[in-house]
Amino acid sequence: MSAQYSDDSGMVFVEVSLVGGLPVIVVVGEVAQRGEGEDVVRTAISAQIAQRPPAVVIDLRQATFMGSAGLRMLVRSHADAEQAGTRLAIVADQCAALCPLAVTRVDGVLHVHRNVFEAIAAAQLGSRPMAWPEDDA
Repeated sequence: MSAQYSDDSGMVFVEVSLVGGLPVIVVVGEVAQRGEGEDVVRTAISAQIAQRPPAVVIDLRQATFMGSAGLRMLVRSHADAEQAGTRLAIVADQCAALCPLAVTRVDGVLHVHRNVFEAIAAAQLGSRPMAWPEDDA
């Protein structure tokens, strides 16, 4: 299974594939403002949640910007996933995604991981991510 989505502006590109039997949604570019960028990502996430897999992984490692509309979309998607009995796992390893998640404390609501394999393993085990070293202070 593979699917691709993009907006008319070329600001965001989304690719969906299966890894370890779970859908992984890779987001490339900006999820900046309410509108096309957000809609493209939301459409991809909603389509996967509708299939009711055990988990959906959203890989934001190639996202170049995450605005407030993108954060709202992730929180809504998390709620939709929970209602569907699906776990939503976020992968982020750079400031463009991690900083907005941390500053708004949304990272305390979502399951955030540093790589896809960690996210898949946690989803299969039903566990939250382990504390990152800088969180121990």
